[in-house]
Amino acid sequence: MFPPQIQFALSTLSRIPYENLSKVIKFHVEKDVRKALRSPEELLREHRATGTGGTCFSLTWFLWKHLEAQGLRVYPALCDRTYGKNTHCGVVLEWEGKKYLLDPGYLSFTPIELNGQGGVTVETVYNKIELLPEDTGRFALRTVYGGETKYRFTLKDTPVTEQELLAAWEDSFLKEAMKYPVVTMLKGDAHLYFQKETLYVRRKGGSERHRVDKEQMPATLERVFGINPKVTEQARAFF
Repeated sequence: MFPPQIQFALSTLSRIPYENLSKVIKFHVEKDVRKALRSPEELLREHRATGTGGTCFSLTWFLWKHLEAQGLRVYPALCDRTYGKNTHCGVVLEWEGKKYLLDPGYLSFTPIELNGQGGVTVETVYNKIELLPEDTGRFALRTVYGGETKYRFTLKDTPVTEQELLAAWEDSFLKEAMKYPVVTMLKGDAHLYFQKETLYVRRKGGSERHRVDKEQMPATLERVFGINPKVTEQARAFF
């Protein structure tokens, strides 16, 4: 249904963790927000070397630039969350007369149709994602897990310029989420999510919670996510 470039790009990103360790490290090393923005080449190079990934902005930038270079009709779009406007982003694909959300920053590796006439539901390995139309050009994304439905963000289906996306990316360095470690990815039938000092493992059959002391963080993040312990040790000094 979709061109092979889409499937290849999303498959590649599914093996790269969402994480803010590398973002925090570069910000503190460069001491300049603009210099702390990581290019697609840098993101991929560092992933291969140390197992790191990126947050929604760097992952979206990677996907947008890659697919655009392949000649596909794609553009970045910003999203509003409960704690702020333009705090999330994704890529919108135009294909065969329809539009689809590509959202690697929310671990969505299946294109989700933007259907203004009704909601769309996508099954993942552990939950359901619902994308529902609100006003014209606005779609609310919700997740369903363990019988509980949660609102996550509202996508604004309006193409933004490169400068607008960069401005939102730069603002993200000042958000609360830069004050504690976050790492997450899908692996097999599980959603793995680490925040602060807790590792959550969610499957369709239920979830587990494991406390991780700071001393255990480097070894745990290497074992679970494949991140080089030296990265975690360096990032730990900034949280």
